[in-house]
Amino acid sequence: MAGRHSNQYQRLRAASQTVCLTVGQPALAVPSSLLAQIAELPPEPDGQLRPCGQVWGGSCPTPVGPPSWSHDNHPDRDSRLGTAQRQDVAPSILQRLSSDPDPVIRRAVAKNPATPGATLLQMQTDGNSNVRLLVANHPSTPPPALTGLSRDPDSDVRCAVAGRQRCPELILETLSRDKAHTVRVTVANNRPTSPEVLERLAQDRDTLVRQAAGSNPHTPLHVLEHLSQDGNKDVRSGVALNVACPPHILGRLSQRRQHWIVRSHTGSNPACPVPILRTLSRDSNVNVREEVASNPATPPDILERMLVDRLEVAEAAAGNPNLPPASLAIWQLVHQGP
Repeated sequence: MAGRHSNQYQRLRAASQTVCLTVGQPALAVPSSLLAQIAELPPEPDGQLRPCGQVWGGSCPTPVGPPSWSHDNHPDRDSRLGTAQRQDVAPSILQRLSSDPDPVIRRAVAKNPATPGATLLQMQTDGNSNVRLLVANHPSTPPPALTGLSRDPDSDVRCAVAGRQRCPELILETLSRDKAHTVRVTVANNRPTSPEVLERLAQDRDTLVRQAAGSNPHTPLHVLEHLSQDGNKDVRSGVALNVACPPHILGRLSQRRQHWIVRSHTGSNPACPVPILRTLSRDSNVNVREEVASNPATPPDILERMLVDRLEVAEAAAGNPNLPPASLAIWQLVHQGP
């Protein structure tokens, strides 16, 4: 029995010697089956563990043994970093590396797609804000960790939680009252945010928050009505960009009395009705006309007329896929030569 274990150990050790756990080496290609077999190896018959370097290659003298044949304080930083970046590494190894004294190693663990939710849950309280930011962005971070991160002292971390596409509704509601306007803006921009929360954010004192609420397709129509008459042009521009904005509001935002930025955003909206696009295609402001020329909803006849506009407008029209190939060929012949 002892001889069989020794032979098994020697075979696996020899296989592991082909793998170097340093950055730039083929560490990412280590088969999970090899890791599993090494992890299941019993101690040697003499009862002694083996040096890390003997198992994985190198000169590290730290004793290692089952179940992971690894340790969390390898003297070679690059070795630990290479391990933390591997997606085929055992969860127990990632768990240990998640408490590595080097924040670079911990960031690698927090960024690793293979890091399990249980490890991410513990990492939510990491002392390094960049580590917590990666945890907040990790797709496997469980809701309890998101709840904790929503109270993080760093507003960037809270923003990351607020911007998650599957952020729990209760967390979004809490963050919609955050003291940092950047967090409230992120909540207002997030499509899963409920209409009730968006309605409240539409009354926020901060212009950027109201603008974000106006651009969210889930904002109720009566709220868009209100925001389209906001005294700030940026807020009205947010409504003009909203693909769910109804035609009568877009018509109001396209009027000449509106600031040119509002009109240009109206002209760039792919949901803008053709009659409004036709009117804006003759706008006195070149920026407005350029946005209409770039709009994928602009019909061919308007685009053909805009080919004789100023160069920047004509180039935008020429790049629009709705422009007939024959018209594009003629324009290219005239402006670019044979």
